[in-house]
Amino acid sequence: MCNVYCFSGSGHSRAVAAFLAEKLGAAVQDTEGAELSSAAPCAVVFPVYCQGVPAPVKAFFAALRAEQVALVAVHGGVSYGRALYEAKKMVRGRVVAGAYVRTGHTYLREGNVFDGAALLPLVQRLKLLREGDVLAEVHIPATRKNPFAAFAPAWRSRLGVRLLRGDACNGCNVCGGACPVHTMRQGKAGGGCIRCLRCVQACPRGALSFRLRPVLHRYLARRRTAQTVLYL
Repeated sequence: MCNVYCFSGSGHSRAVAAFLAEKLGAAVQDTEGAELSSAAPCAVVFPVYCQGVPAPVKAFFAALRAEQVALVAVHGGVSYGRALYEAKKMVRGRVVAGAYVRTGHTYLREGNVFDGAALLPLVQRLKLLREGDVLAEVHIPATRKNPFAAFAPAWRSRLGVRLLRGDACNGCNVCGGACPVHTMRQGKAGGGCIRCLRCVQACPRGALSFRLRPVLHRYLARRRTAQTVLYL
């Protein structure tokens, strides 16, 4: 048995998690509200936010009890910082695999495209976990991270991305139910918003949208990498 857990805002991480789960014959479980009493091995798929680990994923790691864990960090090609290195320090169990997976960038409205063939060695390692093998811990290096990336990341995301509520909003609060940090109310984001854009995806009337500030536009125009990196 190998569980596949996922946190996803706009669907990029979920697409990667679904790929892995299909190869393992498993189902994807959301990190929010997941049953974590089992010590069964697992893969945890999450997006890179501000070159680090999103707050809801940090809370998940604090509750996780798995003895063997594979970490999969999904990024849009700008910079993945040292998200895996930081995530490994949060996990209580043994980290036996890691991957940085390049996919589309949410803020650039890119699709869920990634190199599935590059992930097949990871799939083979996860299958060993499924069969009950005990694997050695892997080394995940402290890759380069901008020294300013850790400074108030949620605040900087709010500065860079403006959420817009259109006239089609009828106050149904579906966005509030979808919000992983419980800060949305009738289409309005509170101060705890992490700009994951799950509310935009969830709105049944298409009333929510977003706009990038010029400074973030310039940042995202930098040279990007198509690389997927595995630690096995």
